[in-house]
Amino acid sequence: MVIAKISVYLFAIFLAIKITNYQRNAGHLNSSTSTKLSTRWRAQTTSIENTIGVVTLNDKEPDDSKNSTVKLFNENGSIWYEFSFDEDDREHPFDPARTDFSPFAIHLDYFLLVFKCVGEDANRFEVIVDETTGVRKFIRKSDHTFKYQTWEDHILNLFAVDFDRAKNRLRNAPSIHAVPDQAPKDVFFHPVKIERNWLRVRWDVSETEGVKSTRGKKKIGYGWIKWKEGNNIIIELLYFA
Repeated sequence: MVIAKISVYLFAIFLAIKITNYQRNAGHLNSSTSTKLSTRWRAQTTSIENTIGVVTLNDKEPDDSKNSTVKLFNENGSIWYEFSFDEDDREHPFDPARTDFSPFAIHLDYFLLVFKCVGEDANRFEVIVDETTGVRKFIRKSDHTFKYQTWEDHILNLFAVDFDRAKNRLRNAPSIHAVPDQAPKDVFFHPVKIERNWLRVRWDVSETEGVKSTRGKKKIGYGWIKWKEGNNIIIELLYFA
């Protein structure tokens, strides 16, 4: 009886720890459509009207990004919000309950942070820190934790993209009049090149179930999709698998 009670008690502790870890990780994942792990083949539409690109974490910064402290400033130069990617940093903890901070993309476990950039001056980038309300704050250009990217550069540096195959047909050339192309269902489409509103993508056919590469070589497919219509991005941006 005593052993059974101890077992139940230990299981309850284990379960509590698992739930706590789940809640902590869930708090790190922003609800922005750009960070979702995607309902495959159902791309979201993202407005980029009145934006000039994005400000994102600088992956070429020599300092370890895990130890980077994010600093966002008010118009008058005072700190608006400061937090660290290091979970052990008690001085600048990330607050998952904060309701006025909802950037374009964020996932602390993957060191992902992206803001829409709406303007700049000689010393600062102006970014949207809350996609729901449109609140804007500032990032200093001297802060090497961040880097600026045009939308085209940002998309070409993504892990993959997703798109609506029925409405945005895969084609063999960057033209609406080009011949439609086909690709297997369960592949990732990796960005390769942009020409105006068209994005060239590649996929690994050898990763498809039931298809084997020849002599160990990958079988790569290529095609074109539209990535933008007017002021809207019409593909889903996938930052990780």
